Amino acid sequence: MHFEPQAVPAEMQSLLQRFVSITTWKPWAKRFAYFERRVADNPLLDEYLAQRYPIEVAMARLHSQQQRRQKIRLPTTHSETALLSFIAMVARVHPRLTPQGRKRLAGMLRSGLDTEAGLAPLEHEMGIAAHLMGRGFDVTFSDIENGGGFDFLAERESAVFEVECKTFSGDLGRKIHLRRLYQLGERVFPLMDAALRRRAGGQLARILLPDRLYGTEQQLQAICDRLQAVLESGESIVGPQPCAIEFRQFFLADGPFDTQDPARLEREAIRQYAEQAIGVPMDHMVMVFRPSSGLVIVAVESAQKDEMLKGLVRELKASVKHQFTGTRAEILCVKFRDITQQELLDVALQDKSGNPSELQRASSYLLGREDWQHVHTLAYFTPGLVKTTRTAEGTSVTRSSREQGRPYVFTNPKHVMAQNRRFSIF
Repeated sequence: MHFEPQAVPAEMQSLLQRFVSITTWKPWAKRFAYFERRVADNPLLDEYLAQRYPIEVAMARLHSQQQRRQKIRLPTTHSETALLSFIAMVARVHPRLTPQGRKRLAGMLRSGLDTEAGLAPLEHEMGIAAHLMGRGFDVTFSDIENGGGFDFLAERESAVFEVECKTFSGDLGRKIHLRRLYQLGERVFPLMDAALRRRAGGQLARILLPDRLYGTEQQLQAICDRLQAVLESGESIVGPQPCAIEFRQFFLADGPFDTQDPARLEREAIRQYAEQAIGVPMDHMVMVFRPSSGLVIVAVESAQKDEMLKGLVRELKASVKHQFTGTRAEILCVKFRDITQQELLDVALQDKSGNPSELQRASSYLLGREDWQHVHTLAYFTPGLVKTTRTAEGTSVTRSSREQGRPYVFTNPKHVMAQNRRFSIF
């Protein structure tokens, strides 16, 4: 299968209709209703859902625009770009599959809309397939057609690959899971709201746990009791059990808070400001902001080191063992959902400096394994950035948007085709 994966806004309405017809609108409506119920119970989950389910949340916004009879426009955010690309690929792939493949793809969409995993794994697969087609490869959707094994067979002239796509949450091996963070956030939201009424300006409560955030009733209640005392008194409390909490106040005029619209206050800008304010990384936080009152941030950390790469290595070893055939060159495409493009670039720069990162050491270990001799490429991806371009031809001007990101690619030096440029696809 091969087609040009690009789509222009004029095509998107018909592609959207074809896309929705694969599952009907019912599972989408059910998913949106589920999100609405969760946000009604816990307003902080709005941010969690946007991070964990960008395709579904972007689809909800698109549906709202469609109901207002607005035209589909060029995307301006990563989630919008990812959604429209996903719609275009699925709508074009589906009719080109066998009846069995079409049925299985529809089932994958319905399953993604009914499980915690969401549509991110399938979106990653379609993104890699689009990249391969853009590079001139014919793509056979092996997993969708056959229900097992590697995801794609990619062929171009004499270059043939088996391709497997894996998607990992930033929760893998971490002491603070995002879902448990927002589970805690549901409980502390009233405390944060009360703190906004109690003091103006910015307030930061940094919770340090001795180990992981387990999410048990006993642990959550103990943290809430201690946080309530800190926010009421404005004084830090030492730990280690059930946690230590550091309390600080800061002026909003010193940060990126000059807005009357809380939705325009970007989470990344807040995180960077908080890191500068306390001098340590802040990976896990929930916040409540009201222009007329102020900002309250609750950050959660563990005294124990994350073990993300141990979990990554375990999962990738299992993928190579069970999903590739071991008869062709193999490409493994790994996407981190909760790591930014800049964070991945920083890792690559660190490796170039001669100070190997944990990711490089883990990748070198995997590619050096005897049972990985057929793995040609191990590529890591993150959500990219949106780039809009204008192309002029005579009096006609064409505007286009696409996600632009650089994967971090490792080539197996032991593979027989390691130096063959035809096998370099990223």
